[in-house]
Amino acid sequence: MMRTFAAAVLLVAVAPVAALAAPMNAKVAVIDKPHVCLVVSAKPEAWMKKGANIRVFGGKAKIVNIVGDTLCVTSPNSAKAKVGTTVTLEKPRPNAAGC
Repeated sequence: MMRTFAAAVLLVAVAPVAALAAPMNAKVAVIDKPHVCLVVSAKPEAWMKKGANIRVFGGKAKIVNIVGDTLCVTSPNSAKAKVGTTVTLEKPRPNAAGC
């Protein structure tokens, strides 16, 4: 009984955090190196703002413009982009601080 309750509390506590960190899919619409415009599959999340960092193409990118459901980013890995392909957008991992 106590284990079931503990598991339920843990699930309720972790589920919202997991939902906020969920990756989002986008489709590459335009490539104008080093800029790449991506059309997201859902409404952009609140943290996706002009100037914010984002993980895409296997590395960091910076959002330079947002219009509706289209994000334009600059990325050193923009050479990996191909028009029409689906990519995953993620919130950047926090930097290690200390020592």
